[in-house]
Amino acid sequence: MNNNINRNNMDQVSGIFNSLSNLEPLLENLHQVGIEEEDINILMTDQTKNYYAANSNDNEFSKNALGNNNKMSEGLSTGAVAGGLIGALTGMGIPDDKAQEYNKALNEKNSNNVLVIVNSPGERVQEIRSVFERYSGQKVKVN
Repeated sequence: MNNNINRNNMDQVSGIFNSLSNLEPLLENLHQVGIEEEDINILMTDQTKNYYAANSNDNEFSKNALGNNNKMSEGLSTGAVAGGLIGALTGMGIPDDKAQEYNKALNEKNSNNVLVIVNSPGERVQEIRSVFERYSGQKVKVN
């Protein structure tokens, strides 16, 4: 844990990723620029989680992010999460309209969409947003 960061005053960068070829380098790049694992949240359906776990490269950071026991990874039951996910996202400070948009994207049939949310000090938000865009993040939002 980086003790120099005030975690009480963090902004969020969030976006949807729909390709393992983008998700793995995104996670690796975030790690390389000093983003702590505890500041990365990954949300996906159980179906998507199983798909990515079966198709992941031998990359320790990605394996940790997609692993069954890692706090970063949240497997969601398709269909049953609508109210819960929207409530959880709005509770994290994501506007309701964006939370609904993310919920819809995560539950698109056979999409393998993943929502990545990074908590970041305000001065690093644009850097993180650029990383998201570099790896084809969709619906990228700063909160």
